[in-house]
Amino acid sequence: MAERLRPLYLVIDESDSVESTGWVEVMNNSFPELHANIASDPLVSDTVRLGLVAFSESAEELMTLSNLADVVALPSLQARRGRKLAPVFELLEEVIKRDVEDFGPNHKVGRPQVFLVISGEPDDSDVWRPAFDQLMDKRNRFRPDIVVLGLNDSCEEIVRQVGTIGAFCLTPGMSLLDAFGSLGEILSVYSWGFDSLSGSSSFRLVVPPNNSDGGVGIAVPVVGSAKTEIGSAESTNQGGHVTTEY
Repeated sequence: MAERLRPLYLVIDESDSVESTGWVEVMNNSFPELHANIASDPLVSDTVRLGLVAFSESAEELMTLSNLADVVALPSLQARRGRKLAPVFELLEEVIKRDVEDFGPNHKVGRPQVFLVISGEPDDSDVWRPAFDQLMDKRNRFRPDIVVLGLNDSCEEIVRQVGTIGAFCLTPGMSLLDAFGSLGEILSVYSWGFDSLSGSSSFRLVVPPNNSDGGVGIAVPVVGSAKTEIGSAESTNQGGHVTTEY
């Protein structure tokens, strides 16, 4: 029987604007808990493979897709200048294709999931779209599902444009520490369905517009037993788990 694997890429904004909010520190302090939660749960560690990408002026793969049971410690984030998304989507296209192909025929791989955290509008607002469209092209069998979390209301528009199965902003007045004091909620969202995030008082669902070309699905969390189409990929929700297989 083929081994089932679920690739998850955390893509984190390292731009210097998040340094003053304490976000980088919150994330770094949360990494040990996330690591321990996944590595100590065999039901999760046996299936979830986690990769870490950080971005500012450029995008960098801080950790390749890994079984956290085999990882000593997660790398730390560091605030840097700039916030560009085109390098993020270009890097994701490269690493997702590499990772899925590396799994080989003995694995049944769920559609890759990207959880993107961003603190504001990108500096490359006029050029990121082509890289995004190429990553999400219906002809690209490696295209991921993307959930976006905006750290403030100023990034609502970019959250709306990029999120394909989930788009959220922090609730006004909610501090980063209160809202996301640990990354355990990310793990919960990924493992048990994005409806767990939409039900949180810390986050406000931002529904993207319908896409007439059908290339990207609308970001509405699914609850209960349902079957939806996201782009040309079929996703089945089973007890809160959304799984899309190649």
